[in-house]
Amino acid sequence: MKNGYLNSVYVNLIEHRDYLPVRDETGQIVLHRGEMRLQKSSREGLHVVYLIDADRLSVQDIAHMLEKSRRALEEFEDNRPVLLFYTFVFDDMPGQDVLRAISSGCFGWLEGRKFITCFTVNLAGKRVERYFKVNVGTDRIDRFLKAALAEDTYRYEIMPDINEIIQKKEKEFRLEYAAKTPALTYILIFINIAVWLAMNLYSRMEFVDINSLLHRYGAKDNYLITASEYWRLLTPVFLHANLPHLLFNSYALYALGPLVEKLYGHYKFFIIYFLAGFTGNIASFIFSPSWSVGASGAIFGMFGAMLYYGIEKPKAFKRYFGYAVIANLVINLAFGFTVPQIDNFAHLGGLAGGFMASAVVRVKDDGKKSMYRYAALIITVVIIVLGLHYGFNRG
Repeated sequence: MKNGYLNSVYVNLIEHRDYLPVRDETGQIVLHRGEMRLQKSSREGLHVVYLIDADRLSVQDIAHMLEKSRRALEEFEDNRPVLLFYTFVFDDMPGQDVLRAISSGCFGWLEGRKFITCFTVNLAGKRVERYFKVNVGTDRIDRFLKAALAEDTYRYEIMPDINEIIQKKEKEFRLEYAAKTPALTYILIFINIAVWLAMNLYSRMEFVDINSLLHRYGAKDNYLITASEYWRLLTPVFLHANLPHLLFNSYALYALGPLVEKLYGHYKFFIIYFLAGFTGNIASFIFSPSWSVGASGAIFGMFGAMLYYGIEKPKAFKRYFGYAVIANLVINLAFGFTVPQIDNFAHLGGLAGGFMASAVVRVKDDGKKSMYRYAALIITVVIIVLGLHYGFNRG
């Protein structure tokens, strides 16, 4: 019974809290029946978990174990926080002398940021108690201790292959690139710059107003779109109103495009970019009466692609991109809503279009969950058709 409980907590912490087994000098996992150790290094510091069959220990053994760890923490030269979590598992309620030894062995050194927190687990009573000197976070370890107690039968009466579990987790965190170089991103940036240079050169040579040229050669104009110039739902992604507009969008594409292209591959990136630009212009066509130009809808589609990546590869997204992508998206949306003359409907439409396009093409073609891909395709087509219908018939 106790081995099954210890094994379950051990495996759950590896699978769900990203802990790794402690290994010896030869690389072998240190795994004893009476004591198992796990550790995790993160921005919060070094966390070490001890899972101990405490019925085999005397009061003196427990006191000596905790005192030895306390001395080691005081001599530890690393400046980062270190948190040791000792979990003593008993078949039944331990004696008061044992509990006093556990309680007095807890340690909190705020200045040095070194802590020992202890838990006791009573299997018969299905209780978990926490003992600490300083109230610091537990990394939700107590939740896993309680969750394992709630199981009618423990999942891991026999310890599974830990190396196989770790390899599976590493695959979930691994970044797999579908393209080595973001060639298409650079081509798009070059096209945008070339189009801007050509139009400005023509404007100067022929003494034609640049706004007039932008309007003539592809700006989104609702009246002209309803007059059958449907290509104006796509051509704005290649046009820019002025040099700051071009530089801002080019930099944004340079910053985000290569990552999306590498993760999805050239072909999928092409679909995501242009579908996002298309849906961005549809949203602008529906909700904004002003004519507009710019690749910002397609660029916001890159944010949509990264958000979908977080759905398909949540652990890799959270580890490498999550905070930065969401923070940048919020900043850019807020900037758009506070600065006049920015087509926020194109931004939001591009964001949604990039997300939907990514759901259609998916990050990885593994042949699984194809029904989700077809569902995403149907939803995307329906939304585009309804949007166009509304735009052309709103009077």
